[in-house]
Amino acid sequence: MYSSSPATATPSMASYPDFPYQSEKDTALEYLRREAFSEDGWTTFDNKQGVEYQKKTIEGDTSAIPIVRGRGLVEGFTPQQFLALITYTGVRTTWDTRTEKAEVVKRFGRYLSEFYAIQRGIGWVVSPRDIVGCQDTIISEDGSIERVQTSVEDSDKPPVYGRVRATLTLAGWVLSPAEQGTNVTYVVKSKLYPQFSSERFIGAHTSSSVNPNGSIPITIINNTVIPEIPGAISRASDVLHDKGYPPYISSSILSLIRREDFDFSTRTFEFDFLGKEGDQFEITFDSKIYSQGVTVQGGGDGVETSTDDNKVTVKVEKEREIAFIKQEAHEKAREIKVKADEEFAIEKARIVRQETNAIDAAFEKKKKQAETSQKMYGTNLIAAQSTLTNKSRLRLLQAREQHLQDLFSEARAGLLKLSEDQGRYAQVLESSILEGLLRFMEPSITVKCRPKDKGLAEKAAEGAKQQYTEISGLKAEVSVEGSLTDDSAGGVKLVAGTDRITMDNTLDERLRLLEDRMLPEIRYDLFGRNENRKFDT
Repeated sequence: MYSSSPATATPSMASYPDFPYQSEKDTALEYLRREAFSEDGWTTFDNKQGVEYQKKTIEGDTSAIPIVRGRGLVEGFTPQQFLALITYTGVRTTWDTRTEKAEVVKRFGRYLSEFYAIQRGIGWVVSPRDIVGCQDTIISEDGSIERVQTSVEDSDKPPVYGRVRATLTLAGWVLSPAEQGTNVTYVVKSKLYPQFSSERFIGAHTSSSVNPNGSIPITIINNTVIPEIPGAISRASDVLHDKGYPPYISSSILSLIRREDFDFSTRTFEFDFLGKEGDQFEITFDSKIYSQGVTVQGGGDGVETSTDDNKVTVKVEKEREIAFIKQEAHEKAREIKVKADEEFAIEKARIVRQETNAIDAAFEKKKKQAETSQKMYGTNLIAAQSTLTNKSRLRLLQAREQHLQDLFSEARAGLLKLSEDQGRYAQVLESSILEGLLRFMEPSITVKCRPKDKGLAEKAAEGAKQQYTEISGLKAEVSVEGSLTDDSAGGVKLVAGTDRITMDNTLDERLRLLEDRMLPEIRYDLFGRNENRKFDT
């Protein structure tokens, strides 16, 4: 079924508005022409249903997604017929299962427009994304077609909560006539990925580049995002073979298009336009979809239609067109006035409610301030007394801590003097080595000491070996190394099990252990029992 609204429009549509994104579109088109057929840097990573899957990594690109390209041949359909499928937002979901919604928000020419698209997330791992972009189609004299999309900034389309705003550098199609159908090229570097379809696809070629923003797990990128991009070609091919191609304008057109879309489920082609005097154009439809012919609905005064074979011819007459333009202008004016009155009433009610709430909130705030000021005087006195008490406690704790540190410093100074008494120090070394031998029970042990204690440590090791044999009945080989620093207080470290087992028996380590383990008892002896403690240790 072909459905058309009357050839009328608002006065603002007397001509297409100026296109504000020319620079962005030109950059994307140049990018498409550079990458669509280049072989530099491209590698093939798969080939399915006649589609060649390729990708290319750009040096310096921080995105995890490379440029991805698909190539192949779609048999039995012309470039114009394939273009009709990928152009209409109403049929995009038939070959792009990742797209949830797509719409044209502003028109600037026959193919030139601004669009908004929403893509589904992947479970809880990848959030939904949306894209605001511009798109254009260039048809050459030889019948080849280039279709390009890229992101733009539009203050009327701010980011939406719950969706990540994706940045589309390029999504481009190149369609070239072939003897058996259409050579298709589609290049994408983005999360704008369609999914594969069935076996009908024979061949195609595509190109696109986008920054999806946010973070996507690398496994999803490699296993889902990248492979799905070239698969769009085979999916689109399946739709054409299974359902046919959507209706499309197959001749030049002077009239200004306001809306053009198709719905496979209802087989309805909606075409809303502003007619130009003497304009005549043709709409071609697929007999597979309309096997019983077509019915034209709408049209109205100023528009004449006729059907012949698989074409609908539309003719526009100026006099009737002007009358309907005026009629629609009056209707739009009435709609604007009604809507303005409704918005005024809603805004007035909102402002009154907002100001009433503000007055109530100010009253409650002042009431609470008055109640708080009555309690403030007594609270300040208590706070001042508490502050003085806390400061006194802190000074007492700091003095006690300083006294303990002084005590430990004196103990370390005493340790340094112990090594000067050769007799006592030799006994300490022998006891330390013997303790390590009994702990390890290993056949070979290395003793580390200060370089100046090496001779004394060797003698102590011999005595310790004898006592170890007497106590355990085992023998052990003991080697002595003077590898400890001279600024230590003395003592030894024992190593066994290929340096995997270590026992620190230096005087510094023993003093540290004593400080940790005896600290509660030392506090008790120096300062007495703390009344605030429930347990002393």
